[in-house]
Amino acid sequence: MKAAYPLLALLFAGNPLVAHADASLRSVLYHFSMDSRGFSSSISMGGPYGGNVEENGSMGSGSRTGTIRLDVIRATQDGGLVVDVTEQIDRRLKDLQTVRCAVYGKSQDVICDQNLSATPEETVLLQYVGRFFYDPAGVDASGQWHTSPKVLVYRNMTIDNQYTVTKTDGDILTVKIDRSEKGAAYSSKTDGTLLYDARLDIPDAVKIATTAQRASGEGDMNLELKLLTDSMAPATNQTSHQ
Repeated sequence: MKAAYPLLALLFAGNPLVAHADASLRSVLYHFSMDSRGFSSSISMGGPYGGNVEENGSMGSGSRTGTIRLDVIRATQDGGLVVDVTEQIDRRLKDLQTVRCAVYGKSQDVICDQNLSATPEETVLLQYVGRFFYDPAGVDASGQWHTSPKVLVYRNMTIDNQYTVTKTDGDILTVKIDRSEKGAAYSSKTDGTLLYDARLDIPDAVKIATTAQRASGEGDMNLELKLLTDSMAPATNQTSHQ
């Protein structure tokens, strides 16, 4: 794993709280709306490894809205990005603690500071903001491409992401999401739609529905994300995200 991801040594070296003072190369802000139902108290959607269900009791059923700010700290030679992600939940006085993560768009691996847990909505967003998530050279004649995260191999979890471009409007792609996860007594299925800005390499909007089952419980999650601002976008484009 060290050979595949040399960025990990950079990501977790030193005190992560001090590292969060680094200057941002790019800052984006998303609005999110999430609801989940039916999970037992020992199951939560998300986790630091790419959106799977974790038996850690950190979520439970409910709903929430708010904003997620993602700051790009650096890009690296192995194709990764170091990002800081901070969430503000409506009707809460304080933001959640900033989490530092490494994201790889080509494989969709997401590796976060193990001392802090990314929320389900943060974890989903992080899957789509990495470099080379959309690479025209990797799209077949039917408009499809596949990704499969590598860091879950040692967890006996397999993930298959299939994407299909169903519409192109200038630089904006409408992409169908079809994701499956399997491991031990666990399985999940995610369907959704992604609006992706191929020029700015960033999702404009994400809408997914996930259902999951395992011996200790089952349930579903619905999540919508919408881009509000992007520091790299032309000023005339900012209002289109409102």
